[in-house]
Amino acid sequence: FWANREVLFGGSARAEKLLRRVAQLFAMAHYRASPDDILRASSDKHYLFLNINRDEVVCAVEIALEGGMDAQFANKSQRMDHHSGDLIPWTLYKQTLDTAIVEIKGARIVRIATHPHYQ
Repeated sequence: FWANREVLFGGSARAEKLLRRVAQLFAMAHYRASPDDILRASSDKHYLFLNINRDEVVCAVEIALEGGMDAQFANKSQRMDHHSGDLIPWTLYKQTLDTAIVEIKGARIVRIATHPHYQ
């Protein structure tokens, strides 16, 4: 299911327990996991999708919505090494210098973590 940001980060005991389980799953799945992984999921462009079996988080997928940038901004920002967020459109723009690329919207999978018992 899609994890509603307002509920997930609302501070209830149940939400805190779920956040803790998601953080543990991310930590088990990748050696470079950090608390920022959960904080990033609270931003407007990031979404968490969870597969839950009873009280156990089986799988967590973090998706970032990217693109929809202003083409004029891209022209002004040509000298920048990177743009915060919008990784795919920014990388393609730097390779092609085609401003139409930054206007395209899409989704990027940031992280997928599956509980070891279900792999």
